[in-house]
Amino acid sequence: MPNTARTRLQKLRDEVAARWVPSGNSSLGLAMNEETSELSVYDNHPADVASEVLDREVRLGQWVADTDYLTEIDEALAAIDAGTYGVCRVCHVPLEPERLEAYPTALTCVRCKRAAEGARLLHHRPVEESVLHGNFAASNLDGKDATMFDGEDTWQALQRMNARPTAADPEDVGCEPWLEDERVDLLDGVTNEEWKSTLS
Repeated sequence: MPNTARTRLQKLRDEVAARWVPSGNSSLGLAMNEETSELSVYDNHPADVASEVLDREVRLGQWVADTDYLTEIDEALAAIDAGTYGVCRVCHVPLEPERLEAYPTALTCVRCKRAAEGARLLHHRPVEESVLHGNFAASNLDGKDATMFDGEDTWQALQRMNARPTAADPEDVGCEPWLEDERVDLLDGVTNEEWKSTLS
């Protein structure tokens, strides 16, 4: 079986390697304006470069998938060399031939793979949480003798600006009395009806 598996894996590796190009040797290694021959994409509307961005994202996604698949194939080939191919890395139970037929780079049994994926889903947290300390309530200094603008004050200011009318007060849609003092110009307070009445 190892020779058959090695031949199959090597054939898969050759197929993937034929379309895989190191990122530095492809247009993915270029800046967007170099690839599209635009002087700058900064001043273009996003819709003007949407096709180019989509094409680049598809190629990048394919490159990442191919890179990951090459790594899986290399790990399976290394397992053949080590004599551990076809045996689960976790529970050391022989893998089902059907699993290896369907997924030749498999190094774990279905049960262990599901357990690992379930654990990863349960413990996956956003990477930002490793550098963020607490939430707005944690920086609430209202109970202390502090007069600075704290995290809770920030939250209250944001919450006030993000007020949404509810079904209970539909007549207030677009009428935020707390914004009346926030006008930059006197004309900011002119409604459509007032403006239309000046035209006739």
